Amino acid sequence: MCTPSCAYNVCGDNYVGAGEDCEGAVDGCVNCQLASCGNGMTDAGEECDDGNADETDACLSTCKNAACGDSFTHVGVEQCDDGNDLNTDACVDGCKMAVCGDGLVWDGNEHCDDGNQVDDDDCPNSCGPPGCGDGIKSPGEECDDGNQVNDDGCSNACKNAVCGDSIVQTGEECDNGVTQNADNAACTLACKNNVCGDGKPHMGVEQCDDGNQVDDDECTNACKNPVCGDSIVQDGEDCDDGNDVQTDGCLDTCKNNTCGDGFVHTGVEDCDDGNDDQTDDCLDNCEPATCGDGWLHADSDEECDHGTHNNSDPTKGTCKTDCTRSGFLVFVSSQLFIPGSNNFDSIAAADARCADLAASDMSWLKIKGHKWKAWLGDGTVGPGNNFHKSSIPYYTLRNTTTAKIADSWTDLVDADIFTGIDVTDNNQELTGGSDCDGNHVVWTGIKADNGFGNHCSKWASGDMEMTALAGSVKKDDGGWTDVCGDVDCNLSARIYCFEQPS
Repeated sequence: MCTPSCAYNVCGDNYVGAGEDCEGAVDGCVNCQLASCGNGMTDAGEECDDGNADETDACLSTCKNAACGDSFTHVGVEQCDDGNDLNTDACVDGCKMAVCGDGLVWDGNEHCDDGNQVDDDDCPNSCGPPGCGDGIKSPGEECDDGNQVNDDGCSNACKNAVCGDSIVQTGEECDNGVTQNADNAACTLACKNNVCGDGKPHMGVEQCDDGNQVDDDECTNACKNPVCGDSIVQDGEDCDDGNDVQTDGCLDTCKNNTCGDGFVHTGVEDCDDGNDDQTDDCLDNCEPATCGDGWLHADSDEECDHGTHNNSDPTKGTCKTDCTRSGFLVFVSSQLFIPGSNNFDSIAAADARCADLAASDMSWLKIKGHKWKAWLGDGTVGPGNNFHKSSIPYYTLRNTTTAKIADSWTDLVDADIFTGIDVTDNNQELTGGSDCDGNHVVWTGIKADNGFGNHCSKWASGDMEMTALAGSVKKDDGGWTDVCGDVDCNLSARIYCFEQPS
């Protein structure tokens, strides 16, 4: 600061003092400083010298003016400066940052850059590859909402929402795809869940679906075919209680439980054997067979059952109130028969007519289920070999009074009976007239001595040239069986009917 001459050091004093590089006419000495970049002075060969090393201002540390391409970004002037002339990197010509829309494709960042603002051409304004999901409806796309929401009306495949696209869209209940949606599948062609009542039978799940709420038509409201047991009364069914209990009011055949169906209706029927056989344990009115019901029950201990005519007093009935016998009942038929007719052509047919007359609801007797035989002979078969030989009496019954015919079989065939057999199954006593007038004649074919007489060809012929032996209801001797002699077979007469043990 102070020279040897004791003066302040200044440039030009020919003394190189502190802060000076040189003095005088030294080559390269300017203002006592040797020329150099960074000295803050623009020396020869320098474009600038701002005396600092800041590379972002207008003067570089190389004393060159900042310029695009010098690899230093001039703040406020340049956006970037990568020191190259490539237009495919982040810094392009003009030291500008690469951006979408500058017409230059930035490698690795942009798919394309056509420098325009047309978004639906080959290069979208995003400079990305055109395609589904870019928010731009490109050629081949039905829509493009640029999101990854699949059920918002535009699918992630850039297709408009439709039933059958396998995506459950708003308003759809289901969507299993165009190959799986079907009106007989779980998801219908309308993208609705297939449910009972929609009119579309779901194969393998529903038996039917008629789409209505009528439960007793061809398809129930449960979408099942109507069957007995579904608790719905269909056409042809009397009832349907949905169970297989056979003792309530409805059978498992969906028929009302009625007397005669073979099933006992609890609380209504006492029995039901399903048949109309009145000689077994259950009557056809579904009441148990009992002594006094007028039917002889084959599997019981009953010997007889004359119903209302049962009476333990033998003067008033031949079947006791406990259904044991005090005698055998005899009557003469209320009907007259011509031999060879449809209902009288054999001894067996005559036996059947006796049973019919005794049991008929039109008769007075109404004795049912008993065995009866007609007093007839055909030259081979007759009372002597096909009747029960009773040891107890035979009676007729008129009103509530009996009339004894004979004490036993032996007494019956001794050609002498106590009274004529003149009371019919209709409680009619045949009186008046002569022994052998048409109202009193009875076909027998049996003589008083129990031998065989004529028999109209075993009762099979009504030929007027043939005859048969006949008796009379008015006779109480042997004439009861033969007094009228031979009668032409084309005439009609009655038959005697004898009760037999069953």
